[in-house]
Amino acid sequence: MDDIHSIAAKLLPDHTAIIVLFENVWERHFREVVHKYGGELRAQSFVSPGELVQLASEIRAAGN
Repeated sequence: MDDIHSIAAKLLPDHTAIIVLFENVWERHFREVVHKYGGELRAQSFVSPGELVQLASEIRAAGN
């Protein structure tokens, strides 16, 4: 989760970052697809289920 907070803190006004969570099966060709369509993979890591639950709580709280 520290990575997500770090990315958010570095965003310039009117800029967007997309954070994608996917099952490891999809990882095999993900990097190639990102580059094929002009994207840039900036980070790659595993997130525990507990971190996802915590992040979801923080996102809900920020939306209120």
